[in-house]
Amino acid sequence: FGLRAEDITQVFKVVIELLQSWGYEEGATFDAAPYDWRFAPDVLQRRDSYFERMVGKIERLNARKTGVVILGHSMGNKVVRYFLEYARNVHGQRWLDKHVYSWISAGGPLLGSPQAIRSTVQGMAEVQPLFSLGEAILFARCLSASPWLFPIGEPFRAPYHFVRRQGLLEVRCVSATVPHCGVESSRNKLMLMVVVCWGKAGGCVEETVATKSANSFDGCVATWDPMLNLLQFGGGPAELPGDATIQVTLKEKGIHDDERNLLKRAGNMLVNGAWVMKEA
Repeated sequence: FGLRAEDITQVFKVVIELLQSWGYEEGATFDAAPYDWRFAPDVLQRRDSYFERMVGKIERLNARKTGVVILGHSMGNKVVRYFLEYARNVHGQRWLDKHVYSWISAGGPLLGSPQAIRSTVQGMAEVQPLFSLGEAILFARCLSASPWLFPIGEPFRAPYHFVRRQGLLEVRCVSATVPHCGVESSRNKLMLMVVVCWGKAGGCVEETVATKSANSFDGCVATWDPMLNLLQFGGGPAELPGDATIQVTLKEKGIHDDERNLLKRAGNMLVNGAWVMKEA
């Protein structure tokens, strides 16, 4: 951190003011080590010689030979941890003992963060006001630093990444008639779930792709083009076999009931409650 960081972040502002009140001087007894958070650590070193420059900076700050205290915040602690490993491998443990007194970790995601997976799979919510959902997803997946923040440790030893098989599967709906589907009120939301199944019975395992239950599609599992009346899945074979089936389920989501008969309304409530418990 440093004075130049004071105007763009509130995280270190109080720390900077406190150090100055104690007589510390920027560039002499405290300094910043900003990094490009988009890149993985090996890229930081290969492109910017970041960690080697950090070695020189710490040696300069350690003029009194008392050792330097390193303060990291959030992802910066991943950078500090990588730096300590780098310094030990390149310059040896004696260099660390001589120049680094301690390391203070403030809010460090040392075991990773589930948010990193969510951002990589669904896009970064922080940039979505600036970009479309598709652009936000592309942006997050272009960051080489993202896997650096994926969760690690005992709870995540089992595989937790799922990659969909890519392809093109289109389901075109020309028209549909639903004479009676038990809709209790037009004020409730109607939701469609489309499931396509293929694979011979008794042969290969039956495979499916589905939109899940949604009244709007996320652009990843399935997209809907209202102009072409076209539902397009993001996975599945380019051409379906002849025995493929499609199932469309219409669901009502809401608490409104226009039935005036109290007994019937109570019965509807019990039935709907049973369906909610079943889905849960």
